[in-house]
Amino acid sequence: RDRYRAEEADKKSVQRFLSIDPVVKHDQSGYSALANNPIWFVDPNGADTSFADNAARTQFNETYKGVDNAIKGFDKKIDNKLAKWQEKGYDNERVNKRMTRQIGKLNSQRSQLHEIKSSFDEVINSETMFHYGTRPNPDGKYLSGGGTLYNKDEDRVDIWFYSGLEGTLVHETRHGAGYSWGEWGWDNGTNSPTNYDYQDEYDAYRQESNYTRIILQGMGRSKLEIMNVIKVNYGNKDYIIKEFHQYCEPEKP
Repeated sequence: RDRYRAEEADKKSVQRFLSIDPVVKHDQSGYSALANNPIWFVDPNGADTSFADNAARTQFNETYKGVDNAIKGFDKKIDNKLAKWQEKGYDNERVNKRMTRQIGKLNSQRSQLHEIKSSFDEVINSETMFHYGTRPNPDGKYLSGGGTLYNKDEDRVDIWFYSGLEGTLVHETRHGAGYSWGEWGWDNGTNSPTNYDYQDEYDAYRQESNYTRIILQGMGRSKLEIMNVIKVNYGNKDYIIKEFHQYCEPEKP
């Protein structure tokens, strides 16, 4: 009997804080954790990230974990390079140039992954509710597609992406983080974005490209290629500001 009571207590403790949640949710008890649903929510500090389906939850967690592990991998590579450099000494100019170049490249890639991780961390830790869902890809695993919109009826940001496309998940998560950071907002009257511009799309495409190149070992897009994609796909959108070149000048050939 005591064992049964202990097991029941353990089950309940998964869904309850021992103290009041620091983030106030007026539709829930202050002691409620993960909206009483630990399977579908990520809630490390009282904010919620919810998932409409298991595929969205799994891909979100695996993508985040993949980025975090890759950052740790770069930490080790850089530490090893620095140790070897110290062993060789700093008197050889050729060695110094080679080590500087190699460590600089590793630092650049690690920094790009940190940017992606910061977007995921913002979505996870934000007081804004984010709701992720997947859709079947109509073209297997090759067709890109996703979206991020504010859901005024549910008071949350809805994010969807075609299942299996981690790059698109990264792209849309950057949009979600941008909403939390106040880079763009939502007009409930017109039910449309506010202050949304080319820079928002550029940052999302850049993080998607970096993820594809570093994590998936695929072909990422250059700055100029990203600009061209945005112009083709979003050039006729009224809510996107046209002064794009002030943010992203073309790369020199």
